[in-house]
Amino acid sequence: MSKVLSDELIQFLKATNRVTPNLRICNYADKFGLTDVSDGMASVFRDYMAVIPGETRFTCKGCGFCCSGTKLILPDEITIGNKGCCKHMSNNSVCPIDATKPWYCNTYPFNYVQINPVVKLLFVSYTCQYYNTGKVIDDIRYLRLLGRAEQKMQIRDI
Repeated sequence: MSKVLSDELIQFLKATNRVTPNLRICNYADKFGLTDVSDGMASVFRDYMAVIPGETRFTCKGCGFCCSGTKLILPDEITIGNKGCCKHMSNNSVCPIDATKPWYCNTYPFNYVQINPVVKLLFVSYTCQYYNTGKVIDDIRYLRLLGRAEQKMQIRDI
């Protein structure tokens, strides 16, 4: 049982993770009384699954799959050509700019949405091949990942 999210919210997130992407947007809007869902928020609701503390699993294996452009997840600022591959990626799938990665790369496959001043939710991309594998995201890891994603977003917005 999570101490970070209420049982009611966890049940809602579990149910919403199981519906179609467009219905997920509607579910979040209805649940939180969102009259205007921004494009960015809608894309997170549609393309990511809510992280359920104590249940969702993730451990990065450093495979470079997310940098390959295979799932076209990279923003234009770091892609090269029409293949969608990261312009920094080496042939051995190791990031050569790991210490100075752009915010998007540094937080992927996680993203967060601040619904209101109190409710902040962490999401994970299901396009990552290691989504729901590896180490369980417990309450402590959830808060750490949420803080990291939030910090990276604030830095980007400056």
